[in-house]
Amino acid sequence: MNPRRRSFIRKAVYLVVIFALLFPIYWLGAPSTVDTETMKGSRGGLLAQKREKNGLEQVYYGKIDPTSETLRLATLGMRGIAVDVLWLKNIEYQKKKDWTNVSATLNQIIKLQPNFIDVWRHQGWNLSYNCSAEFDDYRERYHWVIKGIDFLKLGTTYNQREPRLLRDIASFISRKIGRSDEHKQFRRLFREDDDFNGALPKSERDNWLVGKTWFRKAEDLIDTQKASTRGMNPIVFRSEAGMCQMNHGAAIEKEGVFGERARRAWQQAAKDWEEFGQYAIPTSTGLIVRLGQLDRLVGERQERFDEINKLGQGIHQKLQEERLSQLTDAQRKAMNTPPRERTSEQFALAQEAAALLDIEPQEIVRNRRFPREHLEKAKKLLEHIAQVEELARTTKSYRGIVNYEYWQNRAEIEQMDEMRAGRELVFRGGEALAEGDLSAALDAFARGSAHWFSVLQRYPTLMTDSSTGDDLEELLEEYGKALDQRDELFPPDFALAPYIRAQVQDNPKMYQIGASMKKADEAEKADDPGTACSFYFKALESWRQIIEDLPSLEQRSDPFTTATVLATIRKYAESLRKNDQTVPNDFILHRFVRVQMEHDPETREAQRAMERAEDAVAKQDLAAARKAYEEGFARWRDILERYPTLVGDGTLGPELMILVDGYRDVLKQENQELPKDFPLQEIVDRYGQP
Repeated sequence: MNPRRRSFIRKAVYLVVIFALLFPIYWLGAPSTVDTETMKGSRGGLLAQKREKNGLEQVYYGKIDPTSETLRLATLGMRGIAVDVLWLKNIEYQKKKDWTNVSATLNQIIKLQPNFIDVWRHQGWNLSYNCSAEFDDYRERYHWVIKGIDFLKLGTTYNQREPRLLRDIASFISRKIGRSDEHKQFRRLFREDDDFNGALPKSERDNWLVGKTWFRKAEDLIDTQKASTRGMNPIVFRSEAGMCQMNHGAAIEKEGVFGERARRAWQQAAKDWEEFGQYAIPTSTGLIVRLGQLDRLVGERQERFDEINKLGQGIHQKLQEERLSQLTDAQRKAMNTPPRERTSEQFALAQEAAALLDIEPQEIVRNRRFPREHLEKAKKLLEHIAQVEELARTTKSYRGIVNYEYWQNRAEIEQMDEMRAGRELVFRGGEALAEGDLSAALDAFARGSAHWFSVLQRYPTLMTDSSTGDDLEELLEEYGKALDQRDELFPPDFALAPYIRAQVQDNPKMYQIGASMKKADEAEKADDPGTACSFYFKALESWRQIIEDLPSLEQRSDPFTTATVLATIRKYAESLRKNDQTVPNDFILHRFVRVQMEHDPETREAQRAMERAEDAVAKQDLAAARKAYEEGFARWRDILERYPTLVGDGTLGPELMILVDGYRDVLKQENQELPKDFPLQEIVDRYGQP
């Protein structure tokens, strides 16, 4: 067969094969069509039918963009490579701060891959968080935050069954606008943003409430259209709408909105949180938990336990009596000591005693005295208790993830008249301080503190809450500023002094202070002042750190703690003296001691005596000057005994030496020298001229 004939046959075979393949290709890949006026639509090929059945058609995700579809076809299957190239270009443009090309490149990326969710999520975050941070003007920053949100909103039109995009929109509107450093300006700009909010009334343009609306949209998409929840923790996700309402209540109070509007905001927050508590949450173990039903589970467990006790005919009481008799005296004492008064050792002993006295239902049923005729019923009750306990443990664990109990209580507490009055007084005090009206500020802060303490007494768990701590830290800081401008300390009857003391007692450093003081006391008894001095100093180092955590202590917000610190300082100074050492110039609590000294009434009396002495010198009345100087020095001696580390204060020492030199001039005119028993000889030796 000649070559030309072979070539012809090969081409003919190719054509036959091509035509033959058209039929399976059409059978597999024919697109579906819709009915028209002149022609009935077709279900399409096998692949089209499969896509429709499994919800993989583009129309299932969202709107169809002809430009996007054309570009995807034009890349001939290499759109992934094209997107990678564009992504790299976008990063380069961002580094160069070429924001025009950043926007243009993003548009090209989404045209190529409109259903790639990570593109929308990543670039939305990039615009709102990274690009916005590149600008100094907060208005420009806000513009790019909104640009990122708008980008995500565009993504939802192509991906209408993707709750993660809705959740990101909600998160950006609520958290990015509500928690940024510029949140005050952002919230104001958001309220004024007609382009973004459209016809929404300004009274409803709170970023937290708008964010809550978007979280609800995501929830509705999952609940009504069975959209996928991949990538989302269901318990955290379901809590976010309620948390937006909580944050709305807190935000408007920060801005000075109180009264009925604030109460309604927190009332709605309590309602939202209660609804969240009734939501059925699937767990990894197959259990379904509802966070708001823990109390019901605890009560159900107790009911079954009571039934077992009744069947046991007094076994529970007998077991408790036996175990009570086994407690040591130390354990009994620890249990009888109020929790806040217990030492760390007593806490451990009290826990041991409680564990010993805790009788499980299994112990009653297994007891040899348990009636045999009730054994079968008791076993069923035990099985029920085990199921309830497992569900309660899981529920408690899941509640901890979102701090359920705290926010439940917080929503109720914030509705109290006492709490709202306290917050409003503190806010008004801040306004008065900013306007320079110190009397009004101090009065408002004092009354606000009293309201706050009333709430803390009713809800003592708030004592250890970080959010409450932030609020009270702000109150103490503002109150302290007002007092400082009046050169005053906190009043002796300061309402929040017990709160400050509780914070001190709960500080981990208190354990170190207790251990150091114990070691120092042992060294004192062993007549070892050097070792005692070392441990006293360690205790003072810990006190310094506590004072740094609670700066109001410097202004005597808790007189008891202040007295405790000063007592430790005196012991430290005494141990230095016994060890023939002087107070170091860089003593770590010089500032703390100086503040206490400056506000001591004895200091003012000493200063008045020195003023009288200087007036007498000006009048050449040497006798009166000498008498006033000696009275003042005697008072300063008492002050130095009360605050012995002031000897090493490099500011006070030279100030006192000026007074001593004035006294010397008076004595010189009388042909006398400093007496050998001069009260401030320690100051003269340290700061006097050689």
